[in-house]
Amino acid sequence: MAITEPSQVPRPPGRPRNVAADREIVAATLRLLSREGYDGTSIEAVAAEAGVTRATVYRRYPTKADMVTAAVCEMAQAKDRVLFDNLQTAMGKRTRSLGPGIVSTASPPWPN
Repeated sequence: MAITEPSQVPRPPGRPRNVAADREIVAATLRLLSREGYDGTSIEAVAAEAGVTRATVYRRYPTKADMVTAAVCEMAQAKDRVLFDNLQTAMGKRTRSLGPGIVSTASPPWPN
């Protein structure tokens, strides 16, 4: 009887995603929202700020709204209270330009 190796989960085709690029895109989105507001934030500007290509951003987020929603959700889900507070402070008054209730409903995952 031959011993066989356990089967491995097949890797999806293509190159693996760069996790660092994911983080940079989210951080760049939040920085631009803080400085420029929603209207002044674009996929092109985020790509330049993050140091990635536009294709890298579009592969992850097909629209500006998807990109901003992901960044704000990432901010809201921050497990680290200091990180959450820093991101929320960085967003400052610019959160009003995102629309009513979007950021006000983003509360940290820990009790006050």
